[in-house]
Amino acid sequence: MMNQSRLLGLLFALVAAANTASAQWQVLFTPPAGTNSNHYLDRRNPQMLAVGVSTFPNGYATVHYSLDGGQTWSVTPPCPQLSEDVQGIFCPTDTTCFLSFAGNNTYIASAKVNLQTGVWSNITNGSFHWRPKSIYCTGNDTCYALCNDPWGGGTGAIYKTTNGFVSRSMPAVNDSVGQLGTLAVNSQAVVFPSNSVGYAKGQLVSPSYPHIDRKGGVLKTTDAGLSWQLIWYDTTTNSNVTSIDFLDDLRGIITTGPKAFLTDDGGVTWSDITPPGLISINSFSYYARSVFRYSTDTLFLSNRRYLYQSNDKGLTWLRDTINASNSSYRLLVTSDNSIYLENAGFIKRTGLLTGVSERLAAPVTTYPNPVTDYVQVENCESCTYQILTLTGAVVQSGPVSGNQIPVSSLPNAVYHLQLSDLQKTQTMKLVKME
Repeated sequence: MMNQSRLLGLLFALVAAANTASAQWQVLFTPPAGTNSNHYLDRRNPQMLAVGVSTFPNGYATVHYSLDGGQTWSVTPPCPQLSEDVQGIFCPTDTTCFLSFAGNNTYIASAKVNLQTGVWSNITNGSFHWRPKSIYCTGNDTCYALCNDPWGGGTGAIYKTTNGFVSRSMPAVNDSVGQLGTLAVNSQAVVFPSNSVGYAKGQLVSPSYPHIDRKGGVLKTTDAGLSWQLIWYDTTTNSNVTSIDFLDDLRGIITTGPKAFLTDDGGVTWSDITPPGLISINSFSYYARSVFRYSTDTLFLSNRRYLYQSNDKGLTWLRDTINASNSSYRLLVTSDNSIYLENAGFIKRTGLLTGVSERLAAPVTTYPNPVTDYVQVENCESCTYQILTLTGAVVQSGPVSGNQIPVSSLPNAVYHLQLSDLQKTQTMKLVKME
């Protein structure tokens, strides 16, 4: 059975390899026509690619996978019970993948497949209370699933399992304020750079106006998912964190659609590193959907039109035309400088980008912190500012005058300070202390 499956997968790869996305991009895999799919890429296993494919509502899911960077492909037998859409897939080893499902019949299904034997197990309904949109595993059977409310009620949850989703628990997430929101898409939604430290994308949702007042945010755990804290959110109404990636516990990058932000201190401060021209593409179809932090200085992000690369932490950017046929939710750059990108299936570029970079303005800096009387601001001409509580209430705002912001009248507390000009926005934590 598996020999026939491997031959079928190889034929798919040969057909795909006959096409190219551009002179630099090679098509590695294209799902069969009339199917829905979800994709797996991960920096810990860079040679493995996997695609969960379903023909909802009348077909059953299969997993197409490659263990050699997309050169040859195999396919599993169909899942014998679940005929729902594949919503998430993660492969913690070369031999095991977990999938989550959702559709008209249920929003709560999960399963496990052994790639060597083709045997499906741990097939469960009632896996989740909300629609499972993303899976991330830190061990063979220790996984997390980010779920959202399919009916748009402004709620969601992060579930954890230590036995491969045979059973699961919901770690402490203050969902009463809608920290997970409802617009989680099929991208990097939960990432764990180490076994104990993890980050998740979500939204701060107004309980009074859950369908209107949404602000994209980032959640963090330092105790392996037992508790989560909202560490950052975009003050723009109806925003959404579209992708998230962390190189280690401290160094990360996120996108909010038309913007990109970077942190080097575990989310305490964030810098706006939006590539020139990205914000001008004012269309949801061309929002940045995937990011990858290759090193301290080298960053990547993509939308349906371009791949962007920075070699200096976002100060300057190179770009390459993709013209993807589908939203690019997954992005991986390997040590041999190969770039893998989801594009309905997978495409690959051999070699990093070269050429003339487009430069951003110098980064905004502030000091001191903690502060008593005035915050000093540098490299922020014609800036405006907002000081917000950790729950999002604006307590002070206005133009930055004389490179200073007066804060002596504020009560002692921890705040968010947001600085904005016509090109960039930077948000950081501010500690007021007498």
